[in-house]
Amino acid sequence: MWARTPLRRHRERGISPVIGVVILVAITVLLVAIGGVFFLNLTDNPTPAPESSFEFEYDEDTNEVTVTVEAGGPFTDTNTDQLVVVVDSGNGNRRAVWADSGGSVVDLTSGKLSSGQSITIDDDAGSDTGDKTLSFELEAGDEISVVWLSPDDDTTARLASDTVPSLEEDAVAPFDQPGGITTVDDGAAGDGGASVGVGPGSAEVLGNTGDIDGDGRTELPYVDSSGNLQVNDSSGQTETLVDASSVSQGDPETTNSLMATGTWNGSDTAVFYADDSRNAIYRVSPGGSPTEVTSGDGSSNGIQSVLGFGDIDGDGTDELVFADDSQNVQYLDPDGTKSGNIFTSTGNNNGIGNGPLPDPDGDGTDEAVVVTGSNEVALVDTGGLDATLTSGGAAKSPATAADVDDDGSLEIVFVDASETVKYVDDVSGSNTEKPLEDEDGNAVTADDETGVVS
Repeated sequence: MWARTPLRRHRERGISPVIGVVILVAITVLLVAIGGVFFLNLTDNPTPAPESSFEFEYDEDTNEVTVTVEAGGPFTDTNTDQLVVVVDSGNGNRRAVWADSGGSVVDLTSGKLSSGQSITIDDDAGSDTGDKTLSFELEAGDEISVVWLSPDDDTTARLASDTVPSLEEDAVAPFDQPGGITTVDDGAAGDGGASVGVGPGSAEVLGNTGDIDGDGRTELPYVDSSGNLQVNDSSGQTETLVDASSVSQGDPETTNSLMATGTWNGSDTAVFYADDSRNAIYRVSPGGSPTEVTSGDGSSNGIQSVLGFGDIDGDGTDELVFADDSQNVQYLDPDGTKSGNIFTSTGNNNGIGNGPLPDPDGDGTDEAVVVTGSNEVALVDTGGLDATLTSGGAAKSPATAADVDDDGSLEIVFVDASETVKYVDDVSGSNTEKPLEDEDGNAVTADDETGVVS
């Protein structure tokens, strides 16, 4: 059983001075430690991200995004370790360092990133003109974020984000050029992009576009009704390369013909064209005189048009491809040797059914675009007819190859029998015909004599 504790009287107990001092010291140390932690927490807060806002701009022609500090900042090496632009895409993920202390686009050790400064990022399908280039194609729906990294620790903050907008396909902006030529472009007028030149007007013969005079602008050559060979640049300025009234030879052909722009066999950039006798090919550059490239054989099958330059026979060297006066497609080797006919069924009505030399299937061998005598758009190589793209309905006039819907692949553009401009999409695949429409959704029309060039 339980034993009862005897009743004891309450007595006050004391603490020895030594023990008391020890306890007081211990309490003091504990309070100092607690106060130190509290004090450090107050004075050692991580550096916050600078208050800022950003603007995102997209260029659908070059597939670039430009991010600009709209307000706030600045970002310096004391408040920022890195500022990066992150692109999240179905094609991958990429960080583009905008500012850090390692000498990126903005070096924070010697400068700062302030309001108004920007970074431009392009994709690997473009011309790599931006400050940073992605390893994949930038597409609608991709998320772009600006992310800040703290200089103190691993803290990050997403300061802004935006989504790449949908690209409006099949919309082109028309603008007028001297000579009555209308150019339709998949971007801003005169940007040097995938533009298509169409008649009518005073232009009788067109040539494909190029920077003929080396001024950084794209020129479009044409022959007017007086037989003068002129070029318009993207700003609307005109220069005469051949004045038909002042040359003794090399007058350009004015009907049912086509010209080509470029360099071939060591020449300067020039316009290559058939002369008005249809028996020779000439070339002319700005400030120069017509120079004969080759002549016909003196028979009725002279030279009527120049399609362009390309490796049509797969030998690793570009040939000059042309059509004779009977619409037979031939090519000229750099050593002056003519191939003979490789295709004999090109159509010739109001215009001649010739076009440039693209490589739509990507096999490394170029092919000529033609419109056959049966009004079919087709591709031709050294073996003759390689592929028929339409079942008929095309006007027998020049066609061309251009990326008119911004999908990164060439389409074949042609004029149909009603003088409406159409294009073949998914070339050598589904070969789907679509109308070319302007930015208001209206069909683009062209003269079937001059056709379309790019």
